[in-house]
Amino acid sequence: MKKNSKKILCGLLSAGLVMGSFTACSGGGTNETKAPAGTQAADNSGSASKTSFVMGDTTFNAENEEADVNPHNTYAGWACIRYGVGETLFKYSDNMEIEPWVAKSFENVNETTWKITLNDNVTFSNGKKVRWRSCKEVFRTFNGSSRACSW
Repeated sequence: MKKNSKKILCGLLSAGLVMGSFTACSGGGTNETKAPAGTQAADNSGSASKTSFVMGDTTFNAENEEADVNPHNTYAGWACIRYGVGETLFKYSDNMEIEPWVAKSFENVNETTWKITLNDNVTFSNGKKVRWRSCKEVFRTFNGSSRACSW
């Protein structure tokens, strides 16, 4: 008798798990679809569409005091490149020589001036083309960082 009750209980639990998995995978009966993050979602009321932005957690490698991907905070610049989250104008080659990466070429014009030409086909993760204005904004951020200015 005890053996039969265990089989019945096991069968009921299995059936419950199967039914639970079916209900967990159902869409809830709505026909709405969500627009991907950063895109415009259609508004069914006929009015202008709204822009939707969903932001996730940007913390990576927090155990090493790198709470964000800003390369001017702590040593996140190194991790930003190592984890493939960001790219720089230049990088080190396998021979530890500086070579262009986002930049196409560079030239040291004089003691305080560098001429850097950007690659035409480089875009940010959102698809926007990398422009000089964006590069200049990085230097503005650099100047506002007490840690970065100490170098």
